Amino acid sequence: MFPRHLGWLAGSLSLALTAACSGTGTTPSDGSGGVVGAGGAATGGVGASTGGAVGSGGGVGTGGDATGGAGVTGGAPSTGGAFGTGGVATGGAPGSGGEGSGGEPPVSLSDLPPAPGPGNVPKPAGTPDGITVLDWAGFPAAVTFSFDDNDGSQLMYYDQMRAIGGRFTYYLVSDWGLTDAKWKTIFADGNEIGNHTTNHSCGTSQIEGAKTAIGTEFGKDPTTVAAPNGDDNCQTSAQGRAFINREVGPATPVTPLSNVNPFAMNCYIPGTGQAAGQYVTDLNGALNQHGWVIYVIHGINPGTTHTFQPVSWDGLKGGIEHAIDNDMWVDTMENIGAYWLGQKQFASAVSETSGDSTTWTWTLPNQFPSGKYLRVTVAGGTLSQGGVPLAWDPRGYYEIALDELSVTLGP
Repeated sequence: MFPRHLGWLAGSLSLALTAACSGTGTTPSDGSGGVVGAGGAATGGVGASTGGAVGSGGGVGTGGDATGGAGVTGGAPSTGGAFGTGGVATGGAPGSGGEGSGGEPPVSLSDLPPAPGPGNVPKPAGTPDGITVLDWAGFPAAVTFSFDDNDGSQLMYYDQMRAIGGRFTYYLVSDWGLTDAKWKTIFADGNEIGNHTTNHSCGTSQIEGAKTAIGTEFGKDPTTVAAPNGDDNCQTSAQGRAFINREVGPATPVTPLSNVNPFAMNCYIPGTGQAAGQYVTDLNGALNQHGWVIYVIHGINPGTTHTFQPVSWDGLKGGIEHAIDNDMWVDTMENIGAYWLGQKQFASAVSETSGDSTTWTWTLPNQFPSGKYLRVTVAGGTLSQGGVPLAWDPRGYYEIALDELSVTLGP
């Protein structure tokens, strides 16, 4: 469901000052993309353009199989399957890189949606010289639509939202009910069930109680928290129990490498009945700033009468469609948050050179979710993790596993 008509280049690193993440003080901002050189410092640089989907089939919401790209045969099934469906993606190594056919590892090991752009970017063939991380997985900007408080209207409109495209986050209060079968369907489709405490109040026991209840019901512990009513106490009590806590302001995009507090994430709260035009303004601001918009939504009208600032369906629909039409990455707090924080961790990686090869090592924060990846490009050489060369994706990047905690670039 992601349009593929726009390419994107990784930005070069920069440092500036931007608005504070939690409404107090100031926060350094903005660096985007950039090359991590052999010395471990982040320097400017432009990444290769990313590409569109390779092959056919397996689109969002179809549950079908995605077959390999041109010139590719065979290949192992990828984990995670088609975006948002659990389908199986097959296909071999990229034909453009001349890396052979049949039995090769799948190009995409992650469940990140394919980045926009052409699908025939050649593998870099120059001299090894640093790594460039693509901001927002190769998308020009990102947006998370998060929904609070188990509101029944969220279930009512889910199928229509899913048909537009993207993945969403639902913050459930565990004492308010987790057993509706529709929540299980939403979770199975690849959306996030997040922690909104046991009884809509912050505290260690409330976060731990909801984490246990949600983990038991859905088979996966929630990794992000939404502070009820923006309670600042969650900034402390969420630590050690989640890797991100969503606040209720300020309405400012989060930019790559910015020093926004991960336990006081910026967000936008749409007004009652907000029209599509305001979403468009917000999202265009994110596109201009190369940032991430996080929405906090409760009920949806028509469909709910007793909820905080219910939004109109027509307005919300227009906002999601605008994001999709402009190649924004529409995904969960966990997925986009892990990419944002993973990129920040990689920017602080320690490098060590041995002969013609350089290895970068990094650490991950407490409660960081497993199975997350960064998309990177290089001037040339061979990237490997665990001694295994990584496959080049002809959309214009390699995918490196953050769980490996190191990556090596050699001849």
